[in-house]
Amino acid sequence: GGGGGGKGNKGNELWRDAWERLYACVYTPTSSPSTQPTTPVPTCTTTKWHPGELRRRICTNSEIYPAIWNDPPLSETYFTDTADECCNKFYPGKKCRIRDIC
Repeated sequence: GGGGGGKGNKGNELWRDAWERLYACVYTPTSSPSTQPTTPVPTCTTTKWHPGELRRRICTNSEIYPAIWNDPPLSETYFTDTADECCNKFYPGKKCRIRDIC
């Protein structure tokens, strides 16, 4: 046999932390050119649905989200295949706005 593991409120903390860090980055002007290659026109084919802005009940497929969400286990935590799935996962029983960017 094996013991299970309880799921705490860690997800919400991580989410809040990630957003605060993201917003901190967004508003800081960069003084030097970025070393990352610039991508052509963004396409929405790869972006799944995820929670939108902090403190608002929004699910969106925008490409604006903390980069750390791209790595497991966060990628499994924050991304869903459909807007409804996202709303049900993050805002169960509450009204949820859907923002389809694509």
